[in-house]
Amino acid sequence: MLAPAHQWLFTAFDKAIGHYRRYTKRTLAAEVPEGLVREKLLYLDAAGLLASMGNRVLLGSPMPTERQIDFWDGVLVRCSVRLDRWLGHSIGKSVLGIWRRR
Repeated sequence: MLAPAHQWLFTAFDKAIGHYRRYTKRTLAAEVPEGLVREKLLYLDAAGLLASMGNRVLLGSPMPTERQIDFWDGVLVRCSVRLDRWLGHSIGKSVLGIWRRR
């Protein structure tokens, strides 16, 4: 299950693309039905988290521009692949949970 992370990052953009809330590892784990065993629970997109924080805090913008989205897709996603591994998936703009049946 891949979900947006950190409720404090919730903006009009989230609402516009159909998000209702954002999760932490703990809150995502609480949503999983009983009978499943957790395999992995980690954050993804550390570079995107920093960009989102900058957009929201420094620029005060609730919506990214098309140019910012293109930069995220073209540059930051590739940076995050390396950065996420280096940081041990400890921070990110998304949270990934993998569970299996018992």
